[in-house]
Amino acid sequence: MKRANLSEEITEAFTCGDCWLLADALHRITGFPHAFIVPDDEWEPIIEDCGWVHVGVLTPDGKFLDVMGLASPTEAAQEWEHVGGSACIIVVSPIEYEKMVADQLPYYGEDPETAAHDLIAWLDTI
Repeated sequence: MKRANLSEEITEAFTCGDCWLLADALHRITGFPHAFIVPDDEWEPIIEDCGWVHVGVLTPDGKFLDVMGLASPTEAAQEWEHVGGSACIIVVSPIEYEKMVADQLPYYGEDPETAAHDLIAWLDTI
């Protein structure tokens, strides 16, 4: 995993509740698809209440990008096993994304657009 160098406050906000906002900002800016980390035993296609634990985007070279940085899908899933056990990554359409985050509410108040631009700038340096 290549760790991003964002502030502690930003990292906390987008790993402890608002990851869906950052993932959507990254998606809108880059066009990269939304990628959810879900427990292996709970995923069934297009179920809004599938128990996802984290979301980022998948880069064109197949890496998972989120506030923590850039990782292989396996590394990213392993990073979140402490939340939901054995996990996997699923890529979803924008419509599926909207269904899966429909009940989410912003919590921290950090600006996902700024964080997304900072992540993209960091990505350009590696």
